[in-house]
Amino acid sequence: MNGRPFPTLLLVAALGFSTGACGGDELINPADLAGSYALLEVNGGQLPAVIASDVESVTRVVSGALTLEEDRDYLIAISLRTSFGDDIELPGSFDDRGIYILRDRSLFFASTSADTTWVGSVDGSTVAVALALEGGEPTLQLRFVR
Repeated sequence: MNGRPFPTLLLVAALGFSTGACGGDELINPADLAGSYALLEVNGGQLPAVIASDVESVTRVVSGALTLEEDRDYLIAISLRTSFGDDIELPGSFDDRGIYILRDRSLFFASTSADTTWVGSVDGSTVAVALALEGGEPTLQLRFVR
């Protein structure tokens, strides 16, 4: 990259993305957005959704939740199940917490617990979130509903 830290570029991109996102819609404030949201889709598919597979194993997202607080804290909690052949299944989880920035209907999530950055958008009672990776398209896209 051109010497700028990736999170800075991502924040600029997320905020730039949000400037045209709402058109004439009314603004949302964190108090209206606060609450719990259930995971509905992963990468456009219903749960359980395969997120990784190889010759030896298959990892699926089986459930998840997004919690947005009025003070702009967030928690993304994902339950996983990894299968090894037909006989062995191991449960797992991924939790990420941090702070979010809300601008119009766009969201930017800055993790304080993992090395992750998420971007998202709000549409009514639905929050779409994508894991932002340096140098490529998002590989994990989540859709939550209140």
